[in-house]
Amino acid sequence: MASFPANLLEKIKRRAGTEIVGLLGGDAFRNYRVGIDYAHSTVYLDQATNTPAWDVSAVGLTLRPEPDGRYTVLAVVAYQGKPAVAEVKPGDVLLGVDGAPATGATLGQVWSLLGGTPGQTRALTLERDGRRFTVDAPIHRFLAAPAKPSRTTRITQRPSQKK
Repeated sequence: MASFPANLLEKIKRRAGTEIVGLLGGDAFRNYRVGIDYAHSTVYLDQATNTPAWDVSAVGLTLRPEPDGRYTVLAVVAYQGKPAVAEVKPGDVLLGVDGAPATGATLGQVWSLLGGTPGQTRALTLERDGRRFTVDAPIHRFLAAPAKPSRTTRITQRPSQKK
């Protein structure tokens, strides 16, 4: 939930036509099916998955998109005190992942190519000093939180809030 300065919050309230205290971020309902019962002023939230939004499993590279559509490696993330992909160095250019081109792809597309399940590997095609080479890069879980049991939550508007 995000709070806003009073003047911006007032503008949002006018546009919404009702009292609000803030806005929910884009991933707030990522793991939920949302049902709205307008007749009874009730919202049902059914947890559909147990994957926390902050669960990140990927090849550990920090990339910078370049104006020419390529991606330069800024850093190799440490995993258990060692570089996640020892053969990759800052300054290398990522050209492809598992045969799919990275050049010209959006950062989101490249991020998807680098993701997966811990234990899998991705074949990275890189360039260093004008020389192309391929590296098998393991996928590691960098951020994880314990899964919560599935549950359904019912939110009902209090009578004092009804118009």
